[in-house]
Amino acid sequence: MLLVALLLMISLLTGWGAPLKYCVQVATDESLDRLKKLYTRVKDLPEARIEKRGKFFLLRVGAEERASDLRIILRQVRRFFPDAYIKKCEIRKDVVVWPPQGKTAVRTPKRTQTEEVSPPPVIPDTEVLQRLEKKVTGLKDFLVDHHSKLAELTSEVNKLKEEVKEQRKSLEVRVQIDKFAYSFVAVTLGFFVITWILIALLYKKVSQNSVENANLLRDLVTALKVLNLLSKGYTVKIERGRIMVYDPDKDSWREAD
Repeated sequence: MLLVALLLMISLLTGWGAPLKYCVQVATDESLDRLKKLYTRVKDLPEARIEKRGKFFLLRVGAEERASDLRIILRQVRRFFPDAYIKKCEIRKDVVVWPPQGKTAVRTPKRTQTEEVSPPPVIPDTEVLQRLEKKVTGLKDFLVDHHSKLAELTSEVNKLKEEVKEQRKSLEVRVQIDKFAYSFVAVTLGFFVITWILIALLYKKVSQNSVENANLLRDLVTALKVLNLLSKGYTVKIERGRIMVYDPDKDSWREAD
Protein backbone atom coordinates (compact mmCIF):
# COMPACT_ATOMS: atom_id res chain seq x y z
CA MET A 1 0.00 0.00 0.00
CA LEU A 2 2.83 2.35 0.78
CA LEU A 3 4.35 1.73 -2.66
CA VAL A 4 1.05 2.44 -4.40
CA ALA A 5 0.66 5.65 -2.43
CA LEU A 6 4.15 6.77 -3.37
CA LEU A 7 3.46 6.08 -7.04
CA LEU A 8 0.25 8.12 -6.90
CA MET A 9 2.05 11.02 -5.26
CA ILE A 10 4.84 10.93 -7.86
CA SER A 11 2.33 10.86 -10.68
CA LEU A 12 0.50 13.83 -9.25
CA LEU A 13 3.71 15.82 -8.76
CA THR A 14 5.18 15.06 -12.18
CA GLY A 15 1.91 15.43 -14.06
CA TRP A 16 2.01 11.78 -15.21
CA GLY A 17 -1.25 10.91 -16.85
CA ALA A 18 -1.90 14.47 -18.09
CA PRO A 19 -4.40 14.66 -20.98
CA LEU A 20 -2.96 14.49 -24.51
CA LYS A 21 -4.34 16.89 -27.06
CA TYR A 22 -3.17 18.40 -30.33
CA CYS A 23 -1.33 21.73 -30.32
CA VAL A 24 0.80 23.81 -32.69
CA GLN A 25 4.52 23.66 -31.94
CA VAL A 26 5.72 27.18 -32.85
CA ALA A 27 9.31 27.49 -31.60
CA THR A 28 11.86 26.05 -29.15
CA ASP A 29 14.65 27.91 -27.39
CA GLU A 30 16.80 27.80 -24.28
CA SER A 31 16.16 31.51 -23.65
CA LEU A 32 12.82 32.55 -22.21
CA ASP A 33 13.38 36.20 -23.17
CA ARG A 34 13.77 35.34 -26.83
CA LEU A 35 10.57 33.30 -26.82
CA LYS A 36 8.72 36.14 -25.07
CA LYS A 37 9.49 38.36 -28.09
CA LEU A 38 8.12 35.69 -30.42
CA TYR A 39 5.11 35.20 -28.16
CA THR A 40 3.88 38.73 -28.95
CA ARG A 41 3.12 37.61 -32.52
CA VAL A 42 0.80 34.77 -31.47
CA LYS A 43 -0.51 36.02 -28.13
CA ASP A 44 -4.02 36.63 -29.53
CA LEU A 45 -4.35 33.03 -30.74
CA PRO A 46 -6.17 30.43 -28.57
CA GLU A 47 -4.13 28.84 -25.78
CA ALA A 48 -0.93 30.72 -26.66
CA ARG A 49 1.68 29.85 -24.03
CA ILE A 50 5.33 29.16 -23.23
CA GLU A 51 6.05 25.88 -21.47
CA LYS A 52 9.20 24.79 -19.58
CA ARG A 53 10.34 21.28 -20.53
CA GLY A 54 13.70 20.35 -19.07
CA LYS A 55 16.19 23.00 -20.09
CA PHE A 56 14.12 24.13 -23.09
CA PHE A 57 11.24 26.54 -23.39
CA LEU A 58 8.47 25.68 -25.88
CA LEU A 59 6.17 28.21 -27.58
CA ARG A 60 2.87 26.49 -28.30
CA VAL A 61 -0.63 27.45 -29.45
CA GLY A 62 -3.95 25.62 -29.18
CA ALA A 63 -5.22 22.53 -27.41
CA GLU A 64 -7.74 20.54 -29.45
CA GLU A 65 -9.00 16.98 -29.48
CA ARG A 66 -8.57 16.72 -33.28
CA ALA A 67 -5.67 17.89 -35.39
CA SER A 68 -8.05 19.13 -38.10
CA ASP A 69 -9.37 21.78 -35.68
CA LEU A 70 -5.93 23.44 -35.73
CA ARG A 71 -5.45 23.80 -39.48
CA ILE A 72 -6.73 27.36 -39.62
CA ILE A 73 -4.55 28.36 -36.65
CA LEU A 74 -1.56 26.62 -38.25
CA ARG A 75 -1.95 28.72 -41.43
CA GLN A 76 -2.03 31.86 -39.34
CA VAL A 77 1.08 30.87 -37.39
CA ARG A 78 3.05 29.92 -40.50
CA ARG A 79 2.86 33.48 -41.75
CA PHE A 80 5.54 34.28 -39.18
CA PHE A 81 6.89 30.80 -38.35
CA PRO A 82 7.09 28.64 -41.51
CA ASP A 83 8.48 25.65 -39.52
CA ALA A 84 5.49 25.39 -37.16
CA TYR A 85 3.69 22.04 -37.10
CA ILE A 86 0.89 20.14 -35.31
CA LYS A 87 1.76 17.52 -32.69
CA LYS A 88 0.32 15.79 -29.63
CA CYS A 89 1.04 17.70 -26.43
CA GLU A 90 0.54 17.16 -22.72
CA ILE A 91 -1.78 19.84 -21.46
CA ARG A 92 -0.33 20.83 -18.10
CA LYS A 93 -0.79 24.18 -16.41
CA ASP A 94 2.10 23.57 -14.02
CA VAL A 95 4.67 23.78 -16.86
CA VAL A 96 3.33 27.05 -18.31
CA VAL A 97 5.77 29.85 -17.47
CA TRP A 98 4.31 32.59 -19.71
CA PRO A 99 1.97 34.41 -19.64
CA PRO A 100 1.57 34.57 -15.88
CA GLN A 101 -1.38 32.69 -14.43
CA GLY A 102 -4.63 34.59 -14.79
CA LYS A 103 -3.44 36.32 -18.06
CA THR A 104 -3.61 33.38 -20.43
CA ALA A 105 -5.34 33.93 -23.69
CA VAL A 106 -9.05 33.16 -23.63
CA ARG A 107 -9.79 29.97 -25.50
CA THR A 108 -12.47 30.25 -28.12
CA PRO A 109 -15.30 27.70 -27.92
CA LYS A 110 -15.46 24.92 -30.45
CA ARG A 111 -17.54 25.60 -33.53
CA THR A 112 -19.84 23.19 -35.21
CA GLN A 113 -19.42 22.25 -38.83
CA THR A 114 -22.36 24.49 -39.80
CA GLU A 115 -20.76 27.62 -38.30
CA GLU A 116 -18.59 29.87 -40.40
CA VAL A 117 -14.98 29.64 -39.25
CA SER A 118 -13.16 32.98 -39.23
CA PRO A 119 -9.39 33.09 -38.73
CA PRO A 120 -8.12 34.76 -35.56
CA PRO A 121 -6.55 38.19 -35.90
CA VAL A 122 -2.86 38.33 -36.70
CA ILE A 123 -0.66 41.22 -35.66
CA PRO A 124 1.41 42.37 -38.66
CA ASP A 125 5.16 42.42 -38.31
CA THR A 126 6.47 46.00 -38.20
CA GLU A 127 9.79 44.96 -39.75
CA VAL A 128 8.01 43.31 -42.68
CA LEU A 129 5.86 46.43 -43.15
CA GLN A 130 8.93 48.67 -43.13
CA ARG A 131 10.64 46.51 -45.76
CA LEU A 132 7.51 46.59 -47.90
CA GLU A 133 7.29 50.38 -47.59
CA LYS A 134 10.94 50.70 -48.66
CA LYS A 135 10.31 48.47 -51.67
CA VAL A 136 7.20 50.44 -52.65
CA THR A 137 9.08 53.74 -52.32
CA GLY A 138 11.98 52.42 -54.40
CA LEU A 139 9.55 51.17 -57.03
CA LYS A 140 7.85 54.58 -57.18
CA ASP A 141 11.19 56.35 -57.62
CA PHE A 142 12.16 53.85 -60.33
CA LEU A 143 8.90 54.43 -62.22
CA VAL A 144 9.17 58.24 -61.96
CA ASP A 145 12.77 58.21 -63.20
CA HIS A 146 12.04 55.91 -66.12
CA HIS A 147 8.87 57.83 -66.98
CA SER A 148 10.90 61.04 -67.40
CA LYS A 149 13.48 59.18 -69.52
CA LEU A 150 10.70 57.71 -71.63
CA ALA A 151 9.23 61.19 -72.18
CA GLU A 152 12.64 62.47 -73.34
CA LEU A 153 13.06 59.54 -75.73
CA THR A 154 9.55 60.11 -77.10
CA SER A 155 10.37 63.77 -77.73
CA GLU A 156 13.61 62.84 -79.54
CA VAL A 157 11.77 60.27 -81.67
CA ASN A 158 9.14 62.87 -82.65
CA LYS A 159 11.89 65.31 -83.67
CA LEU A 160 13.56 62.64 -85.80
CA LYS A 161 10.22 61.86 -87.45
CA GLU A 162 9.73 65.53 -88.35
CA GLU A 163 13.26 65.74 -89.80
CA VAL A 164 12.66 62.60 -91.86
CA LYS A 165 9.41 64.07 -93.18
CA GLU A 166 11.15 67.32 -94.21
CA GLN A 167 13.98 65.44 -95.92
CA ARG A 168 11.48 63.22 -97.71
CA LYS A 169 9.55 66.26 -98.96
CA SER A 170 12.71 67.95 -100.22
CA LEU A 171 13.79 64.71 -101.90
CA GLU A 172 10.42 64.38 -103.61
CA VAL A 173 10.67 67.97 -104.87
CA ARG A 174 14.16 67.28 -106.24
CA VAL A 175 12.93 64.15 -107.98
CA GLN A 176 10.06 66.07 -109.58
CA ILE A 177 12.43 68.81 -110.75
CA ASP A 178 14.83 66.25 -112.21
CA LYS A 179 11.99 64.49 -114.01
CA PHE A 180 10.76 67.77 -115.47
CA ALA A 181 14.28 68.76 -116.54
CA TYR A 182 14.88 65.40 -118.21
CA SER A 183 11.51 65.55 -119.95
CA PHE A 184 12.12 69.11 -121.14
CA VAL A 185 15.57 68.28 -122.50
CA ALA A 186 14.26 65.16 -124.20
CA VAL A 187 11.35 67.02 -125.83
CA THR A 188 13.60 69.90 -126.90
CA LEU A 189 16.19 67.60 -128.43
CA GLY A 190 13.48 65.63 -130.18
CA PHE A 191 11.95 68.81 -131.53
CA PHE A 192 15.27 70.05 -132.94
CA VAL A 193 16.15 66.66 -134.41
CA ILE A 194 12.78 66.41 -136.16
CA THR A 195 13.07 70.01 -137.34
CA TRP A 196 16.49 69.50 -138.89
CA ILE A 197 15.35 66.28 -140.51
CA LEU A 198 12.41 68.10 -142.07
CA ILE A 199 14.68 70.93 -143.22
CA ALA A 200 17.08 68.46 -144.78
CA LEU A 201 14.28 66.62 -146.56
CA LEU A 202 12.75 69.84 -147.79
CA TYR A 203 16.09 71.17 -148.92
CA LYS A 204 16.71 68.03 -150.89
CA LYS A 205 13.28 68.18 -152.43
CA VAL A 206 13.62 71.83 -153.28
CA SER A 207 16.92 71.25 -155.00
CA GLN A 208 15.22 68.69 -157.22
CA ASN A 209 11.99 70.54 -157.92
CA SER A 210 10.91 73.92 -159.11
CA VAL A 211 11.08 77.38 -157.67
CA GLU A 212 7.73 76.80 -155.98
CA ASN A 213 9.35 74.33 -153.70
CA ALA A 214 12.12 76.81 -152.93
CA ASN A 215 9.48 79.31 -151.83
CA LEU A 216 7.94 76.62 -149.63
CA LEU A 217 11.29 75.99 -148.00
CA ARG A 218 11.73 79.69 -147.38
CA ASP A 219 8.31 79.92 -145.81
CA LEU A 220 9.14 76.96 -143.57
CA VAL A 221 12.37 78.55 -142.41
CA THR A 222 10.50 81.77 -141.74
CA ALA A 223 7.94 79.87 -139.66
CA LEU A 224 10.70 78.23 -137.65
CA LYS A 225 12.28 81.63 -136.98
CA VAL A 226 8.93 83.00 -135.85
CA LEU A 227 8.41 80.06 -133.50
CA ASN A 228 11.89 80.54 -132.07
CA LEU A 229 11.26 84.24 -131.43
CA LEU A 230 7.88 83.55 -129.86
CA SER A 231 9.42 80.97 -127.51
CA LYS A 232 11.84 83.68 -126.33
CA GLY A 233 8.97 86.02 -125.47
CA TYR A 234 9.16 88.44 -128.40
CA THR A 235 6.18 89.99 -130.09
CA VAL A 236 6.51 89.13 -133.79
CA LYS A 237 4.82 90.08 -137.04
CA ILE A 238 5.57 89.47 -140.73
CA GLU A 239 5.57 92.48 -142.96
CA ARG A 240 6.35 92.22 -146.72
CA GLY A 241 8.17 88.97 -146.19
CA ARG A 242 10.28 90.34 -143.36
CA ILE A 243 10.10 89.20 -139.74
CA MET A 244 9.55 92.22 -137.48
CA VAL A 245 10.14 92.22 -133.70
CA TYR A 246 8.60 94.77 -131.30
CA ASP A 247 11.14 96.70 -129.17
CA PRO A 248 9.36 97.94 -126.00
CA ASP A 249 12.27 100.21 -124.99
CA LYS A 250 11.99 102.21 -128.21
CA ASP A 251 8.29 101.51 -128.70
CA SER A 252 8.95 100.58 -132.32
CA TRP A 253 9.29 97.62 -134.65
CA ARG A 254 12.63 96.40 -135.97
CA GLU A 255 13.63 93.64 -138.28
CA ALA A 256 14.67 90.46 -136.57
CA ASP A 257 18.28 89.34 -136.85
